[in-house]
Amino acid sequence: MDNGPSFKQWVAMSAAYSVGKSVLDSWNSSSQARERRRRREAEERERREREAREAAEERERRERERREALERLMQDLGIDIDNPVITEEDISEARKDIGYEPNTCNIVFAGKLNAGKSSIINAIRDRTSQDNDYAPTGASEVTLERHQYPDPIHAGFVWYDTRGSGTESVTAYDHYYSQQLYAYDLVVLVHDSTLTQSDIRILQVCHLMGQRWLAVRTKCDMHIRNYQIERDWDAETAKAAFLTEVEDDVSHFTQQAEASEIGFAAQFRDFVVSAPGIRRVIRGQPSGSDATNAFIDEVGFLQALGLTYGGADNAL
Repeated sequence: MDNGPSFKQWVAMSAAYSVGKSVLDSWNSSSQARERRRRREAEERERREREAREAAEERERRERERREALERLMQDLGIDIDNPVITEEDISEARKDIGYEPNTCNIVFAGKLNAGKSSIINAIRDRTSQDNDYAPTGASEVTLERHQYPDPIHAGFVWYDTRGSGTESVTAYDHYYSQQLYAYDLVVLVHDSTLTQSDIRILQVCHLMGQRWLAVRTKCDMHIRNYQIERDWDAETAKAAFLTEVEDDVSHFTQQAEASEIGFAAQFRDFVVSAPGIRRVIRGQPSGSDATNAFIDEVGFLQALGLTYGGADNAL
């Protein structure tokens, strides 16, 4: 008669069951861990893909807004969006017209009537009214045509004076093109008071065309002196107030100009100078003794033009 498993058999069976259960539990636990890991990895992939899509959509949105802002800017400036490029042939023909000198830095001064362009050119070249190559100055002797002025002091430089831009009815690009500003190596925008929208737009056209440009604010000595007289201030107070207004003026216009994100504001600097100050630097003379005549940006401006004058005192 079969009495069933013996005690030893029960022990063996129990041990086998325990081992089997342990193996099964371990396998189940490992399987669950693998499943959790797969879910986590899938969720992580999905998160990364979602973030990548969102980042791509954000980049696309920003690029679309940048293009739209740039197109609006180009329209405002009068640039033909469908044909914005000035060709090498255009540049070559314009350089024949202006008498461009190869292997020389050809620098043009542009700006409104009576802004002080001729005075700056005379100061850089240390020319006076007694010299035959003196650029006429004064309200009654404005530049009506373009003039070329070789430099007897600085080898490798030629300076050009243009007739003033005096109308808001002409787009910035039309002025840029009609004055053949694209033919020069450097365009210097000269102004003697608050920056105007026309000033900024001329520089924006230069920037969009990939042309080197600078901005310079002239007659700072006259403005500081006027502050002294009109507000009954000492020279230091008048100078500080004037420079603060210049800084505010520049900040105001560059913030507006940078809506198109073309990198214009990062490059913009408005050099503050006077013609007498430039002449003193050229002659190797020290800065004026008072705030009215002291150098401001004269040395920096000349260096930006490519002229090196490191020994003069350029302290504010």
